[in-house]
Amino acid sequence: MNLFVTFLLAGLWHGAGWTFVFWGGMHGVGLALERARADVRRARGLPEPGATTGARALQRLAVFAFVSVAWVFFRADSMGGAFALLWRLVAGLGSIGSAVTWPVVGLVVLGIGIQYFPRRLSERLESGLASIGWAGQGAVLALALFLIATLGPQGAAEFLYFKF
Repeated sequence: MNLFVTFLLAGLWHGAGWTFVFWGGMHGVGLALERARADVRRARGLPEPGATTGARALQRLAVFAFVSVAWVFFRADSMGGAFALLWRLVAGLGSIGSAVTWPVVGLVVLGIGIQYFPRRLSERLESGLASIGWAGQGAVLALALFLIATLGPQGAAEFLYFKF
């Protein structure tokens, strides 16, 4: 109950609208259910949820999907607008928007895949980056900034809390 109330208040803190309250409530319910599930498993002597690599991957995918749906309510102007958008997502499963390009999909897949790289590979990459000197590091940074500028949205982003 504490998690639920805390996240309802977090929703109200973000804005005095039903969409924000619903967003906070979704997070509170999700966390409370996750906590209750873990407590039940622990009481029965079962292993922690996500004990295997496949289970961890499925849990991460489920959490990502849940949080992504919750963000629809956070950004919507009304509850009706949020549900209309969610319906369009389900009803239009055969089509993708113009913002979904192959480079963007590739970067999303790369970003998710990086989470599963072995730690040793990450450490070797870091030491390799450290060994190329300041000029090489500058070139890598320039390439990263170029990709962000090229693949990111055009123009200045609207300040998230501009309505408050």
